[in-house]
Amino acid sequence: MKACPNCETNENVVYRSIGGVTSVRCETCGLRGPMFESDEEAIRAWNALPRREDAQAEHARAERLADIVRFARSVFESGTMMRGGLLVTSRFYDNLMAEILCAAEDGDLGETGEP
Repeated sequence: MKACPNCETNENVVYRSIGGVTSVRCETCGLRGPMFESDEEAIRAWNALPRREDAQAEHARAERLADIVRFARSVFESGTMMRGGLLVTSRFYDNLMAEILCAAEDGDLGETGEP
């Protein structure tokens, strides 16, 4: 069983209510996961809860994407639409933005934020 998504301790217990439903509860902070009819389902749901490190990674990915979009927008709007001797057209910009969005949806942005 994974650590608590709230306080990150491993003081988790499977808790059964009087009605026979089961959930996982953190003994440290009191966070309780979703309730299910079996221990296995309750543990699976607890393990699927979003974790702090997941949120931090998603935030970093979103920041990289925002940087790429800001750069592409500045190139397009600056009037200096030359890159490597080639004119950057609005069609190129549209294609670039489509590639960035596809890469973001697929989670394919690298550490540099480049698709």
